[in-house]
Amino acid sequence: MISGLWNKVRLVCGNHHDEPQNLIVLQTDKDAFYVCPKYNPLNRTESDRVCMNRISVQETEKILNILSDKIIEAEDQGQSLNLTHYRFETRVGRYQVLRHTPDELVISAYNKKLDFHPAG
Repeated sequence: MISGLWNKVRLVCGNHHDEPQNLIVLQTDKDAFYVCPKYNPLNRTESDRVCMNRISVQETEKILNILSDKIIEAEDQGQSLNLTHYRFETRVGRYQVLRHTPDELVISAYNKKLDFHPAG
């Protein structure tokens, strides 16, 4: 992985908010997740719905490895790569790079589990 990449990354919720919501870390007894701030009732108005979008730290490492590998591959070929608008999926989520500059990598993250709608 590219050295210092974690410091340049900003994850935002890909669950259709009017304004991008920076994902925040939620630490549990067993794991840590990046969650939408709209998960917490203190960050919602009465008209806001709870947002259950979350991405584990392990999944975040996977997506950063994917992006890092693409950047390194381009550099090895003497190319400069801008990943803005790049979309990709993993088993867990769908992602889009919203902005890629030398100082920042903004990634929209969406957990596919939100697509599950049980019959009822």
